[in-house]
Amino acid sequence: MFKGMLIKILCIIILIISTIQAEAQKDSFLIKLKNHPQQDSFRVELLIDACVNAVFSADSSVLKMALEAEAISSKIKYELGKIRSLNSIGNYYYQRSAYVQAINYYIKALKLAEKRKDLDNIIIGKSNLANVYNRLNKTAESIQLFKECNSLLLSRGDSLTQKRAAILTNMATAYASIKMHDTAAFYYEQVYEICTLEDITFGIAITLSNLGSEYYELNKHNKAIQVLEKADIIVNKMGYDFLKASVYKSLGKNYIAINQKEKGIKYLQKAVSIARENKDANNAIESYEFLHKVYANLNDYYNAYSNALQYHSLKDSIYNLEKDKTIFELNTQYQTEKKEQTISLLKKENQVKALENKQKNYLILGIVGLLLIGSFTSFLFFTRFRIQQQNKLLAAKVTSVEFEKDKTRMELTALKSQMNPHFIFNALNSIQEFIILNDKKKANQFMGKYADLVRSTLDMSDKESITLEEEVKTLELYLELEKLRFEDHFNYDIAVSKEILDKNYKLPAMLIQPYVENAIKHGLLHKQGSKNVSIQFNIDSIDQSIINCIIEDNGVGRIRSAEINEMRVKKHTSFSTGATQKRLELLNKGKENSIVVEYADLKDSFEQAVGTRVTLRIATIQTELLA
Repeated sequence: MFKGMLIKILCIIILIISTIQAEAQKDSFLIKLKNHPQQDSFRVELLIDACVNAVFSADSSVLKMALEAEAISSKIKYELGKIRSLNSIGNYYYQRSAYVQAINYYIKALKLAEKRKDLDNIIIGKSNLANVYNRLNKTAESIQLFKECNSLLLSRGDSLTQKRAAILTNMATAYASIKMHDTAAFYYEQVYEICTLEDITFGIAITLSNLGSEYYELNKHNKAIQVLEKADIIVNKMGYDFLKASVYKSLGKNYIAINQKEKGIKYLQKAVSIARENKDANNAIESYEFLHKVYANLNDYYNAYSNALQYHSLKDSIYNLEKDKTIFELNTQYQTEKKEQTISLLKKENQVKALENKQKNYLILGIVGLLLIGSFTSFLFFTRFRIQQQNKLLAAKVTSVEFEKDKTRMELTALKSQMNPHFIFNALNSIQEFIILNDKKKANQFMGKYADLVRSTLDMSDKESITLEEEVKTLELYLELEKLRFEDHFNYDIAVSKEILDKNYKLPAMLIQPYVENAIKHGLLHKQGSKNVSIQFNIDSIDQSIINCIIEDNGVGRIRSAEINEMRVKKHTSFSTGATQKRLELLNKGKENSIVVEYADLKDSFEQAVGTRVTLRIATIQTELLA
């Protein structure tokens, strides 16, 4: 866990540095592109440099620039530009966790590089693929590609470079993840040698910490203490305070392992003190847990109990404290970055510089926006109660068709008010795990999407109908957040036929999402292995005014899901299922063209369940309520 945390810290630092540099160069790239519209190799390089500058972004503008670079390169037969643009497209999909598409473009780039015998781009291509395979838990394939990259670097004499140190570190981390600690330590030792010869002080400190962790796993405790004490000297000399708690925690564990319990306890207590000072909850929790076990073995039950209380107290508090802190920081950052991006696109470079003094105002607006989101969510619950009370009064006064329409409209609004909070907090629960595990990189990666999802959902609560484009955008945000629950075992695909895109169709707000949610909850949740869900939108071949929405999953099927639910001790009726059924009844009431929902069990050639298909037939104009 210590080694994994150090890798995460290093990635976060690299991400922060890259983000700062990207912001400083963003405007410059846009101006250069505007001043050079000619479709030549120079514009290709400008486009690719802009993509590389935004390598950690999943913004659609990055894909647009990469595709333009690839198109120009193909047109003018600029092979190097084509390789780099294909890698940039792959990077975009990698950042969006669309790994199948990422692999497709990485392989295309690699084939071109191999054809040209371009060693630099061959190494880049293999390293890109290795990173994808690592995300997909295909550790063996990932390690093999990292080995090939290492061999290529050695073949051209790059044995002592920072690039090779990075490749070897990735390889060691992969071996450690499958508990091959001997091999992981071997490669970390090579990284240490490179960093020492090249005088990369930060790399030395990180690598010594990694080695200390691996030696502990290998029961080489004296050797672990030696490297960790070296790390301690560098950390204190260079002021790498964020590493101190981890180093002291590991020293404490190793000293206790060689029966120097008094010295080990002092280091663990020191780790706790520094971790709490630096608000490093992860290391504080681990140190408290280890101290609890040590004192228990020493029959010192008072200290064992005291550390156990601290362990449980801190572990429980992290649920709320870390969640609130992360949401506050990331939403403020999100608001500020959005406003900076808008200004940079609308103003010239000198105007942007003049507006930088207004950053404090943007920060305040971001905080206010966060408070408004919380206030508006609370308002939804109040609205739900108020509308229910109003509906009861209306029910007693209804004496005409007009009153009946009003009642239906109010019931529909109330149901939508119920669905919105349910939808929002389902998404929030999906992201909560990463916050609890202190995985701020992934939390940061998805909090922007969560903010968009909240805004989209709250906006829909005031609308009776939305465009198909808005529905698809919200579904994509929802599915990306649901993907957190299953990590890399979950994939999804949304396809919209071209003839639908050419027209401005509308459909009831939040109609599709509950069926997708049921596919995940009842079909995929109980399935082992790869979990897939696909959503297709097309125009009905018989009636052009009807849109067909087809939702397919490769889950356990409706029969097996019902059996699993029946075996549960506690029975629970899905809120969204009941709300959706009631809402369909209201929408279809008195209408000639009703919304039709059809279910089909998917089976293989042996009549075994392989998933479920749900088809919704939606008339593009339902009633005047949906105008």
